[in-house]
Amino acid sequence: MLNRRSRAGTQRHNGSHHGSGRPSPARDTWQSDEASTTSTTSARPATSAQPRRQPPAAPMPVPDASGSAWKHARPALNIARAALVRFTRSRWLLATLAAVILIYFSCFRDPVSVSHFFDLASFAGALLTIGGVYLLTQSVMPPRRYLRLAPRRDYLAAVGGLTLAACALAAGLALLLALLGLLTRRFVDPVTGGTVLTATGQGMVVAGSIGLMANSALLAAVAVALTLPIGVPLPRSWTPGRDRLILRFQIILILLLAWLSLALYSYSAGAPAALTVLRLPLLPVAVCYGFAQTGVIGLTGLLALLTEAVYIAGLIAFADYGLRRRHATFAPRHTAR
Repeated sequence: MLNRRSRAGTQRHNGSHHGSGRPSPARDTWQSDEASTTSTTSARPATSAQPRRQPPAAPMPVPDASGSAWKHARPALNIARAALVRFTRSRWLLATLAAVILIYFSCFRDPVSVSHFFDLASFAGALLTIGGVYLLTQSVMPPRRYLRLAPRRDYLAAVGGLTLAACALAAGLALLLALLGLLTRRFVDPVTGGTVLTATGQGMVVAGSIGLMANSALLAAVAVALTLPIGVPLPRSWTPGRDRLILRFQIILILLLAWLSLALYSYSAGAPAALTVLRLPLLPVAVCYGFAQTGVIGLTGLLALLTEAVYIAGLIAFADYGLRRRHATFAPRHTAR
């Protein structure tokens, strides 16, 4: 009996330390959770540590140039004023003045007639205009600066202000050539044949200066429309559907240059008569070029000046189209990077 009681106590003592033969519910639950976690981990496929792909960036909205043109006038004038102020404060002003003096004394060493003076001044003014516009648009007021001054990506105001500044610079350089001719007495009066101008000679100089300034301003507008980033170059890689717009823009520029070449060739003696039709858009330029020969502007001259102003407005619209198309084509690519 005593042995039977001692054996029962021993069994109770061992059961309290090692547990009974049947496992407890809490222990069974923990073991089942661990087994399920291990099976889930082993069943999960091994993935390499790669960065998650970002979704393609949505294209930025193209600025709308529609609406009244008066809302673009004030920002354009501010950009033009800022460009001219920066040019006058830069080192390129002295370089431009030195180029004007060098070209002037190289071309006009002796007194010449008024018409011959403005013939030479047209070529000298063209060289000065192209150089001045290049310095203005690429060094003094680069694209990152004048696009930053445009409010809310107003490309029409940016291009318009830059074109106005370039036209003012070109007209100023042309007027400087005429003033140097007056100061150094390089004009021969058509009436007396001397260097002292009469009323007729003075009228011819004034009319010739106006025509020279108008043609120089038109050339400056053309130069702005062909500069970067307005004249968009072809990219190195061809992407169908996106770069086709740039190719179309380049084709338009090539056609314009081809027309200009043929129109200028039509003035030569051996040119075919059919090419004279291509001169019609250049008639305002020819009329302004002949102001110095007649000394009278008249109604035809006013119409030619108005037509050149329309040409400048059309070039501004063309440059605005180029910038907006460039923004629509390249902005998604830069944003995706």
